[in-house]
Amino acid sequence: KRALNNQGWLVDKTNSGWINLKPSQKYKSHEMITAAMDESGNLKGKIQGSYKGYAGVNIRSRVSKAGSKEDFIKSIIDNYDGFSFDTFEITNLDSILKPVKTLIEVNVTNQSIDAGNLVYFNPMMFDKVDENPFKLKKRLYPVEYNYLEDETYMLNLTLPEGFTVEEIPESIKVVFPDKGAAFTYQVRQIGTTLQVISQVKINKLIFLPEEYDLLKTFYQAIADKHAEQIVLKKI
Repeated sequence: KRALNNQGWLVDKTNSGWINLKPSQKYKSHEMITAAMDESGNLKGKIQGSYKGYAGVNIRSRVSKAGSKEDFIKSIIDNYDGFSFDTFEITNLDSILKPVKTLIEVNVTNQSIDAGNLVYFNPMMFDKVDENPFKLKKRLYPVEYNYLEDETYMLNLTLPEGFTVEEIPESIKVVFPDKGAAFTYQVRQIGTTLQVISQVKINKLIFLPEEYDLLKTFYQAIADKHAEQIVLKKI
């Protein structure tokens, strides 16, 4: 991505000249977690990931830097306190025209807080935006992205018997006037299952200085929503 400067100079004996380096691929990731919660608030389930375009490049680069697929998996496991991985599979690392696929079977013991008859649970176990990356009050230069982005996170959580939903975050959708960026966050209950979907899309490469306040507000909305918790009640 360090070479994505919109234009590059083609060096050739007879046909030198500027060529377009605008990226034709997106950073596209899709993670789906299917899990069940027990009476203590612990989770057990599987995580399926698909990483296409520059998201696939990112995974392949991290595996290469780790030295091997096994060392990469170990580095992931070591970074998540309270997570134990029963299986961790990665496929399509060498098939660069296909998305990298991951399949993880996981147990999670620290994602919820037990407060008497209430359990507080943050559904954003991965891909959480903890804080707004834009902190300046004013910006004089454009904000440039290396590539377009499309990141989807989905959680399907089966609740334990004897639990009801006390409170869930409100669903929201934030879209730029020119649709240059969009954020969708949706939480809904389907029987004894909660479904959470977070999707962030960056649909253009350059945001002008006059769009900075919109971009700042956009990421603040993501950080605020990702910090919200689901409240469950024991009956």
